[in-house]
Amino acid sequence: MTIKSFFSALFSFPKAVYVNFRYLPFSQAIKLPIWCHWNSWVVGNGKLIIDKPQTASVRLGSASSKFPSQKFALCLTGVLRFKGGASIGTGTKMLIEGNLTIGERFACSGGGYN
Repeated sequence: MTIKSFFSALFSFPKAVYVNFRYLPFSQAIKLPIWCHWNSWVVGNGKLIIDKPQTASVRLGSASSKFPSQKFALCLTGVLRFKGGASIGTGTKMLIEGNLTIGERFACSGGGYN
């Protein structure tokens, strides 16, 4: 583990704990299935559902070496359901007002050239 990845994990831990306990029931949140990068923005009164909660199975704002300064943003007023593991990278902007179901082994990234 490099020093950079160590500090990234250290700074991300409090946000991951907050997001898990804010959006999941206690029995799932204690497993910390959502890993939320420190440079992320998650707001809204919507609902998150994880069918198979495992530690860090859903990664929000995963670090990217190409676009490290772009934030991941999630505005959740609807229902977001994860059927399995997912990785949603930096630069991704999501506004969920209805119902969105994401299947197993899902990955996407926002970044792009300005």
